[in-house]
Amino acid sequence: SSGKTTMLRDLAKQLGARHKVCIIDERSELAAVYRGEPQLDIGLNTDVLDGFPKGDGIMAALRALSPEIILCDEIGGDYDEVSACLNAGVRVVVTAHADSFDQLCRRRATARLIETGAFDMAVMLCGGEKIGQIDDIYAIT
Repeated sequence: SSGKTTMLRDLAKQLGARHKVCIIDERSELAAVYRGEPQLDIGLNTDVLDGFPKGDGIMAALRALSPEIILCDEIGGDYDEVSACLNAGVRVVVTAHADSFDQLCRRRATARLIETGAFDMAVMLCGGEKIGQIDDIYAIT
């Protein structure tokens, strides 16, 4: 409840204006696809893989869509797929649940990605009455 999905959707719109972007939208929360068409503005150059499990969608995007950037909401245990993106020169933007950066680094789903340098930074959002506001930004080295 901090605005992660909303921020990711807005970021897709901004990035999709200048880059080839692919959204892996497992639960139809980012693009609100209806009859094959996104109902929300997600950027002119943005493809959507709707209803795909994240790992399968990431690999399908890499093989068939030649994205520059892949966006996923609520990343889980998709280490191999995210690594494949990085090895192919594709940037990845994801969200994850965590109350703090320390907790993010301890979560099994994200710890391995952080430890291996999959991400340049982590942006922590505020919750409560400050939904959608940035609490802190951590450079990951």
